[in-house]
Amino acid sequence: MKDLTWIRDLKIRAGWGVMGNQFNLAATNQFYTYVSNLSASYYDISGTNTGTQLGFQTGQIGNPEAKWEKDINSNIGIDATLFKGAVDFSVDYYEKDIRDLLFNPTLPGTQGTGTVPFANVAQVKNHGVDLQINYHANILKDLKLTATGTLTTFSNTISQVTETSNFFYSGGQRRFGVNFIRNQVGHPIGAFYGYNIVGFWNDASEITKANAAAPGGVYQTAAGVGRFRYQDVDGDGKITDADRTFLGNPNPKYTYGLNLALNYKAFDFSVFLYGSQGNQIWNNVLYWTDFYPSFAGAKSKTALYNSWTPTNQNAKAPIQENTGTFSTNNTPNSYYIENGSYLRAKNIGIGYTLSKKAITRFGMESLRIYVQAANLFTITKYTGLDPEINGNNNLVTEFGIDEGSYPSQRQYLVGLNVRF
Repeated sequence: MKDLTWIRDLKIRAGWGVMGNQFNLAATNQFYTYVSNLSASYYDISGTNTGTQLGFQTGQIGNPEAKWEKDINSNIGIDATLFKGAVDFSVDYYEKDIRDLLFNPTLPGTQGTGTVPFANVAQVKNHGVDLQINYHANILKDLKLTATGTLTTFSNTISQVTETSNFFYSGGQRRFGVNFIRNQVGHPIGAFYGYNIVGFWNDASEITKANAAAPGGVYQTAAGVGRFRYQDVDGDGKITDADRTFLGNPNPKYTYGLNLALNYKAFDFSVFLYGSQGNQIWNNVLYWTDFYPSFAGAKSKTALYNSWTPTNQNAKAPIQENTGTFSTNNTPNSYYIENGSYLRAKNIGIGYTLSKKAITRFGMESLRIYVQAANLFTITKYTGLDPEINGNNNLVTEFGIDEGSYPSQRQYLVGLNVRF
């Protein structure tokens, strides 16, 4: 490769390894424990109605079969420096196969009220590409540019749950009475699940016609003019639990960043952009703002001006009523799914460094004046406060849910860097 003068350094690397993980697994996970509870385990066993006897109930269900989960990691990559050091990059393809994944799934009620133990119940595979490119150049005599671009792709798939089931639900029910997160083989962790809205019932004749053709004479529970019309996924002519379907993926397809730094004589400028693409957000704030029976208080602009009426049948929100129903706000549906992609200017700054001649009389070695702006702008189609959901329900199988998390604030800073 001596003749390839444009290549300064080139390295091919690969790796493979297995790591154990016992995250969240307490030493007591293997044991049954018992507790007493005055309202649940005490009992008037003598039947006198004058006193109770101390009793015990299961505090935790034990699982002595639990073992460490195995994280099998493999990767292959290339590192290179090109064009006399002007460009260097690193690209890496990775796979992570998690076997015997530790999770505490929901057990049948016949198991009792004890805390559910962690068990090795699943297998998950992740793969993707990590890419970083750096560029350094002297554009003009006194103008220097340094640019760093990053890209990370991510694909997550559940390949096994248990020997008897290929899915499990997780996450809270959020006032719907049923879970809306379904973890199923062939799908990503944390996938949103519910009824897909295909439009509104615009007049009573549509409902009558649908009921006449439906087995049992009812196409959709609580169907009404101005309410949501759900997709008949299984094609049996009526809406049942079997018509729930996957609505969105909270995992981004890729994330990316761009860091630029310019230096011109004593001036310096920097900007850091970060973006996420391809993920969906469950905007649960809409439950409170867009449906009158959920909360009879302040309503959103959508509820006030873009709800269904006889003269506004191409609305976004359903008809505003006093009562919640299966066909509006009482069940998980696609109304809450939104595009969570965004591009954000994380940081932008400009500075000026005074010459030593101007500051030595004050005993200073250097003095830099700067102005910075954090979260200056965000480009997104998400209608909530912030597509970058901060610290709200960021659990292993429950994330991408916006319950009204406090948004990242725009900040302006003016400062001095002084060295004596």
